[in-house]
Amino acid sequence: MVELNKLEAPTHIKLMSPENKKIRIAVVEDNELYNHLLTVGLKSHIKSLPIKEIDFEVKSYTNPTKALEEIDGNIDIVFLDYFLGEKITGMDLLRHIKQLNPYCQVIIISQVRNTQTAILPLVEGATEFILKDASAITLSCLTAAHMIYKKLNYV
Repeated sequence: MVELNKLEAPTHIKLMSPENKKIRIAVVEDNELYNHLLTVGLKSHIKSLPIKEIDFEVKSYTNPTKALEEIDGNIDIVFLDYFLGEKITGMDLLRHIKQLNPYCQVIIISQVRNTQTAILPLVEGATEFILKDASAITLSCLTAAHMIYKKLNYV
């Protein structure tokens, strides 16, 4: 059996190599208050996880253009609003992120309750769709924890 550290793999899937012990998470949400609440919730929840050998970075973007410029192929998880306030849509960012890193877990969040809004991102490669309601931030935190545990092969 070949050791994991000796496998040749693209950079974006070398998460557990000795050189890369960081999980990178981005929040792309143009509503400043919701962005802040989600970002703080994720940071707090992730900090409480019993995982000490991995560093976490949570970056937040209210400007989709800046997110498009800064998000790179090393991103692990992205929480992405479906409707953004500029000319760049959530679907544009989803496609860009999946092109950079097909293994990135993208969670679409939206307050719109229609089937097309929920299904189209999943067809395009999103991992999850979360409806913005009273439980959305809690569900987002639990989803992030599950994805982190899965990425670390804990589940």
